[in-house]
Formats: sequence, structure tokens, C-alpha cells
Amino acid sequence: MTACEMCIATAGASSSSDSRHAIATFETTTIGNVAFESLSIEETRGPTTVRNRVAVRRSVRYCLYSQWHLRRVSEVSLERHYGVFIYDACDNDRQVFPTPADPLLGPCNNDDSLFASAKYSICPIFAPHHVPAGLTPHECDALSVASTALDATLTPDTYDPRLPTLLTATTHFASNLVERLSDGACLANLDWRDTGWTMRWSDSTTDTRPGSGQQGITDPHLLAAQPAATDTARTAEVTAVATLHLTGDAVDFDATGAPTVVHRAADVQISNRGTASALDASAVYTPPRLAVGAVPVGQRGDGTIPPPDPHQPPLTHADTIRGRLLELFPRALVLQPGTETRAGTTIGDARSEVIGWTYLGPPTDAPAREGARPGDTGTADRPIAVQWNHAERLDAERHPIDEQVPIRLDVRTTYPDGHTEEESITGSITVAIWYVALMDVG
Repeated sequence: MTACEMCIATAGASSSSDSRHAIATFETTTIGNVAFESLSIEETRGPTTVRNRVAVRRSVRYCLYSQWHLRRVSEVSLERHYGVFIYDACDNDRQVFPTPADPLLGPCNNDDSLFASAKYSICPIFAPHHVPAGLTPHECDALSVASTALDATLTPDTYDPRLPTLLTATTHFASNLVERLSDGACLANLDWRDTGWTMRWSDSTTDTRPGSGQQGITDPHLLAAQPAATDTARTAEVTAVATLHLTGDAVDFDATGAPTVVHRAADVQISNRGTASALDASAVYTPPRLAVGAVPVGQRGDGTIPPPDPHQPPLTHADTIRGRLLELFPRALVLQPGTETRAGTTIGDARSEVIGWTYLGPPTDAPAREGARPGDTGTADRPIAVQWNHAERLDAERHPIDEQVPIRLDVRTTYPDGHTEEESITGSITVAIWYVALMDVG
């Protein structure tokens, strides 16, 4: 891949582009036997061709993003037909309509009478072992593909409803389950285990059974007699739902929108019925409550600055010494973590981390080559350096007035199933200025 193909267009270039002359292509990243497809849009401006990657989530760090929707799955070929909306965040979320570079990407057949927002930007068709990059196992939205590898048989297969009948369900996983799970959960190098079963019977009762590793189960169930029944033979039915814990590798998009390999874990459900009604409700993601924090590190008397303590929790206040540099490593202070909930049950807490920051304050007394300037940006491993050469100021009642370090943080929250959300928060770190004589330091 060339340097040009690796580039991400600037906000100005993307927002000024004319999507009618844009060409949609896919870049493939192969992990094991799974090909992860990343969408790109190419535009030719004179002798220069610019390629903009299209991530799957909106971010303040890049322009183009997309939303994927599974339209249908071929029962014969197992090809998956997707509809993709593409938007330009640098141009008021304008929808982009590129021309497919390959007609085999598939026609969208958009109805011109529909409102514009109902039209897909592009409609790719993926063969087995090809999956969209960036989607979490639940966003992959193709677990009906994996459900074809779970079977449940009943003995007897018919019964007389007028008589009490003992039915025995036997479940088993097909030998191609891993392939189906890889396609259905967008994971490669996949490992899995069954952690629980839900057996839903035709008499509206439900049996809950423990996990069985990588084996099926046998579940007996007694159907009560229905003396008022007018028929003498019915087909025995059961819906078996297996909860699977998955781990594997995938291709996601980093903070700049570039594809990167990640390791993921998720809990999913598949059913012998393979329909949405057979599975649990979709995940509910509750966002975290966050505040701006930082890990402060002060300059020593000999002029050196130690590295930040990786175990130091983020603070909203720092102390510094007059005339010395203070480095603030921006962090998100989690007041309440985000949570993932399914069917009313909390799956776990989310993890929030800083992916970028912007300094919003004025210049301080720090040396020009070291101090932060208005509009400076950086990542979480780069500090904001400030310094004050004056004493702590006092108000009219001679109470100290702390200095303010205003910051905007770009924060990514990752939920237990791998789903991510990004947001920006703004706040200030307060700083008290001390004299060396008043502090037990060098």
C-alpha cells in the first residue's frame, strides 16, 4: 500500500469535494481466513488522486463515516447484502453518494420518490469469509448466518396433545460453526464456548440450562395433556437459544480513521430458529458521566521532570511551584461508567479513554518551546505544559484565586461487546501556585 493510499484527507479537502465524482473502493485486510473490507472513496483532482477512508463511527478526528445495515442473507450462497449510508461530518453530515468502482458491489435500487435520507449510499455484497471492517460482533448483524449451524431435534417428533407427553430435545453444533460465527460476528481466529441455554417450548414454558462448552445438550420436557384438543397429532417444536462467549481478532478504525487490528470478546446468542424473535433484545448502551481530569507532574528543583505515575487517578486540581513547569496529562474522570444492558440485565461497565485533547486557554509564562499555546492539540501521552512566574493572586477578601487550565477532551467509550462511542467534553483543571519555601520539595 502506498503512502498516498494510506493518507486521510483533511477536513477542508473532504468538505469541498463533489461526491458525484467520487469512486467507492474497498481495501482488504486478511486475518486468518477472514477478509475485512474497509471502504474508501477516491477523488481525482487534476493529476492527484486523494483517497479518504470511511470509518464506521462519527469522530471529531476525521470527516467520512458510515452506517451499515444488513439487507438480506442468501440462504443458498450465504452472501450478505448490505446497505451503507456514508456521511461527511466536515460538511454538516451531508450524505455522500459515490460511484462503485466495481459493478459487482451491487445495485441499491433506491426509489427516487423516497426522502433522500432513506437512500443508501452504496450497497455492497460480501461473499462468505468477507466481512465489513469496524463492526463489533453485535453490529455485524449477521448472527442468522451463525444460527444455521445450530440444530435441535425432538423425540418423539409428533405427539397426541390429548395425552401427557415427555419430549426430549437434543441440540448440537455443526462442524462449520466456527466459519459461520466468524461471518456472523465479524471475527477472525475465533475461539468460543457455550455459557448457557434457553429452551422455549410450545406450551409457553422456558427451561434454563447451564453452559456446555462446545457440546450440545439434552433437555427433557413434559407437555401436559390438553383434554379439550380436537386434533390427535401435532409436530413437536422447541426454540433452542445458545449463549456463546466469543474471542477473536478483528479490524477496527483507530483515532485517525485508519484500519487497525484489535482483539475482541463478546457474548452473542444464536438459535435453531435463526430469527430475531428467537434471540434476546438488542443491547442498550448507557453513556458514562465524565469530567475533565489530568495527572499532574511538576518540574523538580534540578530542572528534570519525572514521568507520570501510571497508577495515579486523574485529578481536577493540581499544585505547582512559582517559576517551574507543570505538565498535565489529560485524562477522563469517570464519575459514572457507561453500561451495556441486554434484556434488562447489565452485561458490564464500559471503559472510557482520552484519544485527543485541545488546549483552550491563553499562553502562560512557560518557555515558548515548551508551553502550551491556544489551540494546541495532542494525544493522551502528550502533556499540556504550563507555568506561572507570579504569585497566587488574591481576591478582594484576600482569598487565593487558582489559575484555570481549560481543556477539551475527545473521549472514546468502549462497551463490553466492543461497541464504541465518541464524545467531546470541556472543563478546566484548577492550579494553585506555591513558593518553594512553603512546600517540602527540592
